[in-house]
Amino acid sequence: MVSIPFPVVRPLKPVGIWGWLTTIDHKKIGILYGTTAFILFLQEE
Repeated sequence: MVSIPFPVVRPLKPVGIWGWLTTIDHKKIGILYGTTAFILFLQEE
C-alpha cells in the first residue's frame, strides 16, 4: 500500500499580548524587562 505524504500542520505561534507574555525569545524578554523597569521608574513617588 502506498501512502501519500502531506505537510505537517504546525500550530501557529501565539499572537498579541499572550504571545508577548509567553515568549522565550531573548529579544522580546529584554523589551519586556526594559518596559517594566521604565514603568516602575515612572511610578516612584
